[in-house]
This record gives sequence, C-alpha cells and structure tokens, in this order.
Amino acid sequence: MDTTQPEHQQSQNALLKRRFLSLPSLLSFAVAAVLLLLLVTRFNLDWEATWANIRAINIWLYLAAMGMYFASFWFRGRRWQLLARNTRTIAADKGRVPSTLRTAQFILIGWFVNSVMWLRLGDAYRAYLFAKESKGTFSWSLGTIVAERISDIATILVVLV
Repeated sequence: MDTTQPEHQQSQNALLKRRFLSLPSLLSFAVAAVLLLLLVTRFNLDWEATWANIRAINIWLYLAAMGMYFASFWFRGRRWQLLARNTRTIAADKGRVPSTLRTAQFILIGWFVNSVMWLRLGDAYRAYLFAKESKGTFSWSLGTIVAERISDIATILVVLV
C-alpha cells in the first residue's frame, strides 16, 4: 500500500488553496463580483424575459450545435497537423508532429489565451507549444499558423465567390 499518496494529496490541496487565495486570484474574483453587481443593479434587465428565452431554447438543437462546434476543433487540429507534416523536411525532422487531438488542444488553448490577452498572443503561445512538442523551431511552427490563416482566408473567399 502506498503511504505517500495522502501526503502527496495534502501537498496538492495546500498548493491549490495557496494559489486560490493568492492576491491575483482574489483580485480577479473581486473584479468579477463588481462587474456582476454592476450588471444586476445598473442595467435595466428584464429577468422574466431572459428566463423565458432560456426556457424556450430547444436543448437538443443547442447540444447538437455545441457538439458540432467542439468537433470542428478536431478537424482544425487535423488540418494543422497535415500542414505541419507537409512542411517538414527529412533532414530537419528531429521530432514528431503532435497527434490530431494534441494539435486540437493547442488550438483551444490558443483561443483561450487570445480571449484573455491582447495582440493575438494565443497564436504565439500555440506556436510555442507546438514547437516544443514537435522539437521544431518556433519560426517553423509560427509559419504553419500563418499558412493556416492564409488557408482560412482563401476558403472564405472561395465560399463568398
């Protein structure tokens, strides 16, 4: 029987508690509480109409849309993986291109970072994660993201025309 498990669990809990009660965490909770209070008190929201709209949602259609949205990340990850594989040369191939699921995770992480940071830093962070995982260079990884963006623009133009 492993007796270090409770010790390890206690240290993990202490670390989580210390991070949760840190000054940046407490400040972010305070800002969120103030914004929520302003939303509730300063804006004239019709709560009955809001709840009526929420109750009127077709839950199955909503869940299907959410499923399709999150499934699209697998396809985006697959596209990025194929792009990266096609840009690698045999001489420069020191590592391996991450799996489709892993590249999809990088995309989701990048989107999250973009939502909390400025200047599209999520794309740079995504390039960093991809380069680190594949043992490639940051510039190569960033180049695959630029190629992916160009591919997105070309696809949109084809759909619009």
